[in-house]
Amino acid sequence: MACLGGLLVNGLYGLPGPSLLVYPLGMALCFSVYVVMTRSLRTETTRTNLFYTAAGVFVALTPAMPGLWITPPLTDLLTMVAIGLLGYVALLALDRSAAAAPVSISAPFAYLQIAFTVPLFWVAGLGHDMSVPRMALGLLLIVGAALCLWLREPRLHARDAVMARSTP
Repeated sequence: MACLGGLLVNGLYGLPGPSLLVYPLGMALCFSVYVVMTRSLRTETTRTNLFYTAAGVFVALTPAMPGLWITPPLTDLLTMVAIGLLGYVALLALDRSAAAAPVSISAPFAYLQIAFTVPLFWVAGLGHDMSVPRMALGLLLIVGAALCLWLREPRLHARDAVMARSTP
C-alpha cells in the first residue's frame, strides 16, 4: 500500500532503457544491505553506527575527490551543509528503527520519508506541477500503511507471547 502511495506521489513515468535500470537496482541493493547491516550492528551505539557509515563513504569517495573537487560558493556550501544535516537525521532515524525492530517490521516505515519530503518540495517551490489530488492520495496511502503497521504491532507481540507460553 505504501509502495503504491510512493508511486502516486512521485508519478508514473515510462521505464528507461534496460541499461539505465542498473542504477536504481544498484541503489536499492545498497540501501537494503545498509539496512540489514545496521540491524546486525544494533548492539553498537548509534554514534558507532553513524561513524561506520561516514567512514565507508569517506573511503569510497576520497580517491575520486582530488580530480573532481572545486571550492563551492557560499550558497552551495550552505546547501551541502543542509543536505548533510538532513542526511544525518535520516540515518539516525533509520539506525534507531533498525535497532528497535526486525527489518521486516521497520523497513515499511521508510516510506514515511516521502511524506516528510513532500512539504519540503512545496516550500522550496518544487512539485507544483504535480497533481495535488494524486499526491494527496499517495500521502494518505503512505501514512495509512504506516499507521496500520504501528497499530498492528502490539497485537503481533501479544499473539507471539501467547503462542510462546502455550508451546511446550
